Parts: sequence; structure tokens; C-alpha cells
Amino acid sequence: MLFTIGRVYFENNCGSCHRKGGTDNFMEQAIKNEKYDYNFFKYYLLNQDSLLKSGNQTVIDLRSDWPDNVYRHRFKLMDSESKAVFYYVKN
Repeated sequence: MLFTIGRVYFENNCGSCHRKGGTDNFMEQAIKNEKYDYNFFKYYLLNQDSLLKSGNQTVIDLRSDWPDNVYRHRFKLMDSESKAVFYYVKN
């Protein structure tokens, strides 16, 4: 059930730019390899700008890797919804 809920939120919020299973989906690979945990994913998903402003080196590096991407993640999801997306991406 959590997988299905996560898929719906992913498709509605992330699917226009990201494809699950795509080789260019760095976040999916990093989550599956446990490079990024849920807390990082949640803050990146909900307020990427605050991570940039605080000088989070991981996010700064991500922006450097994708310099032409002007989009900033600022989704309005409840904790349970972002957890479902994380679960979907991880599995």
C-alpha cells in the first residue's frame, strides 16, 4: 500500500521531470545505495533552497552537477506523503 501511495505522489509531483528506474535519476540511485537517508530526502524535496542557503555541501555539489536546472524543489507534502515517496523510490 505504501508503495502505491508513494507512486501516486511521485507521478503527480516528480514524474514530470524524473523517471523511476532511469539511469539519470541520481536521487533514486543514491537512496537505493543508502547515500541519502530519509531526512536528507525530505529536506531536499520540501525546501531545497534552505539547504542551499545553509551551505549544505551535498546540495551545492548537486547544483554544480546540474547547472542548467533552474528548478528548485519546494513541494508541499505532509511527512507521511514524503515518506511514501521515499519508500517508492527506494523500492
